[in-house]
Amino acid sequence: MPESKGVIRKIVERDGGFKVSFPNHSGYFSVAEGESRENLMARLRDAAQTGATITFRFDARLNITDIF
Repeated sequence: MPESKGVIRKIVERDGGFKVSFPNHSGYFSVAEGESRENLMARLRDAAQTGATITFRFDARLNITDIF
């Protein structure tokens, strides 16, 4: 799976959806469905609040599957 690194530009939570944008990517990422989804979303929210740089893996559909 591809891997990227960046600071979160924006998180959009609307109508049950969760989208994340990064300055070095032109599209929005979602969070992959599964048992770790809530944990990943919480970690993304924390990183957005603190301005932390994160490294993440994503699939072909731009679903974030893991955060380092």
